[in-house]
Amino acid sequence: MPNFYVNSRFYVKEIKGKYYVYLIEKDDGGKQRHRYIAPLDKVIETYIAVGGVGAVPPQRRGRDLNPGQGLDRPPS
Repeated sequence: MPNFYVNSRFYVKEIKGKYYVYLIEKDDGGKQRHRYIAPLDKVIETYIAVGGVGAVPPQRRGRDLNPGQGLDRPPS
């Protein structure tokens, strides 16, 4: 898999089959540079550990192409 950007702030780079996360910054001269954050697997583990995943999104009942239609909603 090639290297890729996530949003406009993060960059994921593959090196020898492992993925590493970099923060994209601009220095005083306006030049773009990448600052190493951590391996991607550690970033994901930390995200899950701090509760960043949240609740499971609602599941669809059928094939409805209209946004917001056909979602299973909890009873009010």
